[in-house]
Parts: sequence; structure tokens; C-alpha cells
Amino acid sequence: MASAPNERWSLDFVHDTLRSGRRFRSLTIVDDCSRESLAIEVDTSLSGARVTRVLDAIAGARGYPQPPVSR
Repeated sequence: MASAPNERWSLDFVHDTLRSGRRFRSLTIVDDCSRESLAIEVDTSLSGARVTRVLDAIAGARGYPQPPVSR
């Protein structure tokens, strides 16, 4: 378990279909300790490059997740 904010992030993809039949995907990224939603990206396609850009944008604002120091 994360014991401090920005220690670990979780991400998840969800997909669904609109009434028109068009499919979409959403990417959610959450801070595991604070349960803060760091990003939600929704589009018909989410490439690996786009996921990387979203993660880098979050890290630019908050810094990359830092695991706890083991003793």
C-alpha cells in the first residue's frame, strides 16, 4: 500500500460503445494514497505514445512517483 502521496500511481483503461455504435476508450490515472484523479483521457483511440505523453505531463507537474525508502 502507498503510505504517502505521489508514491504510486495506478492506471486503468475502460472501453464502451456509444448509442451510434462508435467505440471509445478512457484512461484513468489515480494516486493510490490520496485517491486523487491525476488524469482522465477519453478518445476513440489511445496509443502508447499518447499514454506516455499523459504520464510525462503529470510527472512534469508533480514529479515521478517515488517509492518509499526501504530500511
